[in-house]
Amino acid sequence: MKYIGLGSLLSALIGVALFFLGSPLIFAAAKFTSNAFMNILKFISLPVIFFSLSATIARLQSQKMAGNLLFRTLGWTFFTTMIAASVAGLLYELIQPAMSMEYTGTNKHHSPVFDFSINQLVPDNLFVMFAQHNVVAIVLFALLLGLVVTQLPETERDFLAQALSSIYVLFLKMAQLIILLLPLVVWSFVIGLLQQESAYGTMSSLAGYLACVFGANLIQGLLILPILLWYFRINIWSLFSAVSPALLMAALTKSSTASLPLTLSCIEERTDVSKEKADVILPLCATVNMNGCAAFIYVTVLFVAQVNGIDFSLGEKWLWVALSVLAAFGNAGVPMGCFFMASAYLVSMNISTDMMGVILPFYTLIDMMETPINIWSDVCVLSIIDRQDRSRSLFS
Repeated sequence: MKYIGLGSLLSALIGVALFFLGSPLIFAAAKFTSNAFMNILKFISLPVIFFSLSATIARLQSQKMAGNLLFRTLGWTFFTTMIAASVAGLLYELIQPAMSMEYTGTNKHHSPVFDFSINQLVPDNLFVMFAQHNVVAIVLFALLLGLVVTQLPETERDFLAQALSSIYVLFLKMAQLIILLLPLVVWSFVIGLLQQESAYGTMSSLAGYLACVFGANLIQGLLILPILLWYFRINIWSLFSAVSPALLMAALTKSSTASLPLTLSCIEERTDVSKEKADVILPLCATVNMNGCAAFIYVTVLFVAQVNGIDFSLGEKWLWVALSVLAAFGNAGVPMGCFFMASAYLVSMNISTDMMGVILPFYTLIDMMETPINIWSDVCVLSIIDRQDRSRSLFS
């Protein structure tokens, strides 16, 4: 995974060179390659969204924590992630990275992104929502299924939770194999992009897109989360210094899960936060508390959609804030997980992902920033809950 960004950058440069050769055979090969890759991506995109959310919800009852602590952790997780996605949305509206270009591509047969009819939100057939790429209904059904599983008797609950998790791991493994193929097909996406009359405007908008992603993460990590710590009278610099080795590890590994052991060690050895709470809260947060991921998914989906000539109403944009939070909630803490979830949303709506090939070479830098933000948010949630419990004990 570590060489995918470099390989994709080289592949993009090769695509530029091949484009200027102007061979019809090369153009035909690029179209065939990109279409084949899109079909593979479509095959697993909706199952990834469905099983990631349902498996995550179903596993909650198996977490070894008291119900009160569980719901408080989830509450703070949703709160911080919702803020991150909302900040990304406001920054996107301020910068408007895709509005400076005029789209002249061929993706003109796209159906409305969201249709709020009863048949769309509550389909009368289990499989029709997958056949129609109805992402809203799939998300709602995944949440419902996960919640129902948590209410089953222990034996059935554990069996189904494990089954959903195993199927999700299977599709995630397939997704990771597809990601390994990206450097081999980025050249075809670049050629397709350069063939559009709006290619120059698209490339010039990329700087605005990156400003939105990096800016949203910096605001979340350096402003929003410290304000929450300050409100609860937690020493910001002391906590940051204590977990800085884990934040560095997160930047290098680009994985919340891989950084978890060091994060737990830093909390145990360098802070006075309850070890017992850390042992149960941090593993849960490493799975569901993805502030940086939510910001990336929101900005990326809107940007790529607008580059392809598709815009959203104000209500749809707020719905995308919620969908980004849910995708981040169900996203695995592995490298490039957010990139694939954003791609899955786009594919589910039949939006061309050519622009994702252009974004991909920069994703390593994005991932190196958003993963430490995720870890920093995990630590902040843990510290806030610990401080609340200590304050209650003082007055009890």
